[in-house]
Amino acid sequence: MKKTQSIILLLFLTTSAIAQQMARLEEYGDLPTISQIAVSPSGNRIAYRNITNDMDAVVVQDLALGKFLGGTL
Repeated sequence: MKKTQSIILLLFLTTSAIAQQMARLEEYGDLPTISQIAVSPSGNRIAYRNITNDMDAVVVQDLALGKFLGGTL
């Protein structure tokens, strides 16, 4: 009887810990803000699509210089 109670308690605690670590449903429904990433042949620049606050932009960034080179809406 005591062994059965211990197993039930262990299962309850394990299930509770797993439930706390699970992501909320809303987190799965969010669309990515950065997508369509492309790297230049030299590897020095990247271009990507960035969506923030209903604004859609293509951003170009120089990784060697750490600067944004431009973007379009």
